[in-house]
Amino acid sequence: MNSLNLETFQLLMRDKENAPKEKAGYGSLGFIFVVIALVLTILLGIKILFG
Repeated sequence: MNSLNLETFQLLMRDKENAPKEKAGYGSLGFIFVVIALVLTILLGIKILFG
Protein backbone atom coordinates (compact mmCIF):
# COMPACT_ATOMS: atom_id res chain seq x y z
CA MET A 1 0.00 0.00 0.00
CA ASN A 2 2.70 2.48 1.01
CA SER A 3 4.93 1.60 -1.94
CA LEU A 4 1.98 2.06 -4.31
CA ASN A 5 1.29 5.52 -2.89
CA LEU A 6 4.99 6.36 -3.15
CA GLU A 7 5.02 5.34 -6.82
CA THR A 8 1.91 7.41 -7.47
CA PHE A 9 3.49 10.37 -5.69
CA GLN A 10 6.69 10.07 -7.74
CA LEU A 11 4.72 9.76 -10.98
CA LEU A 12 2.62 12.83 -10.15
CA MET A 13 5.68 14.85 -9.18
CA ARG A 14 7.52 13.86 -12.37
CA ASP A 15 4.41 14.63 -14.42
CA LYS A 16 4.07 18.01 -12.70
CA GLU A 17 7.72 18.86 -13.47
CA ASN A 18 7.40 17.80 -17.11
CA ALA A 19 4.02 19.40 -17.69
CA PRO A 20 3.90 22.51 -19.87
CA LYS A 21 2.82 25.80 -18.32
CA GLU A 22 -0.68 25.51 -19.83
CA LYS A 23 -1.29 22.57 -17.50
CA ALA A 24 -0.66 24.65 -14.37
CA GLY A 25 -4.21 24.07 -13.13
CA TYR A 26 -3.84 20.31 -13.52
CA GLY A 27 -0.51 20.47 -11.69
CA SER A 28 -2.11 22.22 -8.72
CA LEU A 29 -4.95 19.71 -8.67
CA GLY A 30 -2.48 16.82 -8.79
CA PHE A 31 -0.48 18.36 -5.96
CA ILE A 32 -3.62 18.71 -3.81
CA PHE A 33 -4.45 15.06 -4.54
CA VAL A 34 -0.93 14.01 -3.51
CA VAL A 35 -1.18 15.96 -0.24
CA ILE A 36 -4.54 14.33 0.58
CA ALA A 37 -3.17 10.88 -0.29
CA LEU A 38 -0.09 11.42 1.91
CA VAL A 39 -2.23 12.58 4.86
CA LEU A 40 -4.53 9.56 4.51
CA THR A 41 -1.53 7.23 4.26
CA ILE A 42 0.07 8.73 7.38
CA LEU A 43 -3.20 8.52 9.33
CA LEU A 44 -3.70 4.92 8.21
CA GLY A 45 -0.13 4.07 9.23
CA ILE A 46 -0.64 5.63 12.68
CA LYS A 47 -3.89 3.71 13.10
CA ILE A 48 -2.17 0.43 12.15
CA LEU A 49 0.84 1.10 14.41
CA PHE A 50 -1.10 2.23 17.49
CA GLY A 51 -4.49 0.65 16.83
